[in-house]
Amino acid sequence: MNFADNNILLILISLAFIYAMLSILVSIIVEWLNYMTKERAKHLKNSIYNLLGDKADNEMGKKFYDHIMINGLQCLRNRLPAYISSGMFSEALVDIIAQPTQKDNPASGVDENQKPIKQMMVRFEEGVAAMKEGEFKNLLQSFIDKSGQDYKQLKAQLENWYNDYMERVSGSYKLNQRKK
Repeated sequence: MNFADNNILLILISLAFIYAMLSILVSIIVEWLNYMTKERAKHLKNSIYNLLGDKADNEMGKKFYDHIMINGLQCLRNRLPAYISSGMFSEALVDIIAQPTQKDNPASGVDENQKPIKQMMVRFEEGVAAMKEGEFKNLLQSFIDKSGQDYKQLKAQLENWYNDYMERVSGSYKLNQRKK
């Protein structure tokens, strides 16, 4: 039996090819619609607001999106970012929490390179201590305790926390896309 003469096999191959092309076309259309409606960026923003949300300080999400690193991502195309890396998340969060202690206590001095003498870990701890009592403050305090006063370890814990949360967010985003 010749392969080219088998009509049933040719029909099955043709159907598989058509199905693959249609699924690729639908994926492209869905991604384009999400880009135009900024769905992914809105979902990320809501998720970060939920992650950083606390009854004691409900402005943390706004402070995060107003941070220069995150705001800089928005200015590229005047759109909310659809992706924020875990490294950028941890850097921005540490900056937000440590900055008030820098402003409130300028007497800490600077070295010859105009860099603050206080180490970032100390400033972060002071910033957490100055926060209003709440679940978010308790969570950050547990990260400080687990880090053993090691700034790199603290950043790694913040990044892991963010990555774990984003995995769940990614799952809910995919589920919402299937429902549409």
